[in-house]
This record gives sequence, structure tokens and C-alpha cells, in this order.
Amino acid sequence: MKRAVRLSLKFLTQSKANRLSALLVRYRSEVNFYIDFFWNNGERKNAYQIRSDTILSGRYRTAASNQAWDIL
Repeated sequence: MKRAVRLSLKFLTQSKANRLSALLVRYRSEVNFYIDFFWNNGERKNAYQIRSDTILSGRYRTAASNQAWDIL
């Protein structure tokens, strides 16, 4: 099941925009890390077993891992 949430950015301040942008950059780099890992190792592991040196929460790491696996 794929889920999506629509949020209005009507009241987005510059500070919130910067934080959102930083989160997206970190998430994107996490997805790229998992793509490289899966491509080179050819096996799927739990996101917690692969990398623990990131500041993203477990939910974001799992989502990035799943997205990378789906891309491949």
C-alpha cells in the first residue's frame, strides 16, 4: 500500500523551508547510499544492520532503504 499526505506550504517560513530542504538532502543521500549498498552486495538487509551513523530517524532510514530497493 502506498500512502501520501498532502501538506499546504502556505504558511512556510524561511526557517522551516531551510529545515525541510536539509531533511530532503539528507534523505536523498541516504537513498543513494542504500542504492550503492544493494547494488554492490546484491542482498537486502535491515536498514538498522547496514548503517547506524546517520542522524535520520529509524522511520526515515527504513523508508529510504525500501525506496532504494524498489528503485533497483
